[in-house]
Amino acid sequence: MRRLYVLLPDEASCRRLIQELESQAIAHAQFHVVAGLMHALQGLPKASVWQRTELRRGLVRGLVLGGGAGLLGGLLAIAFPPPGVLLGMETLLGGMVAGAGFGAAISGLIGSQEHNREFDRFQDALAAGEVLLLIDVPRHQEARVRERIQALHGDLAVISVAKPKTDSI
Repeated sequence: MRRLYVLLPDEASCRRLIQELESQAIAHAQFHVVAGLMHALQGLPKASVWQRTELRRGLVRGLVLGGGAGLLGGLLAIAFPPPGVLLGMETLLGGMVAGAGFGAAISGLIGSQEHNREFDRFQDALAAGEVLLLIDVPRHQEARVRERIQALHGDLAVISVAKPKTDSI
């Protein structure tokens, strides 16, 4: 999948472009809209928390770091057990699972409060009142959708990047 980013001057032009592209057999679920607080986005498909924030990165970071810390804690517990207690491999597994769960929860909470860094290049435009439309298209349709957008609105810049695989969760 590819994600196309299109900056539009206002909600009305975003709504028109979505309608035009839907008539070209692009599903409504493939559109995601990001805008500043001055826009109500009534009737437009708003971007989800997965698309607007760093939640995904935070969860992955928390799983890795927490799992590593849990593994280290389990190794230390096995190497230096309390007197009279025998600890086995389940201590390692338990430490990893507990650490990964705790790390994912904490990092996920932090990540859900951070804006998506992919939107940094659009911050000035969004602050000025423009609307950002994200369109998820299969690779084989990307050129056709780009051409259609350029034919309808030649003045719009279309930026394309690979879509994260976990975005649909």
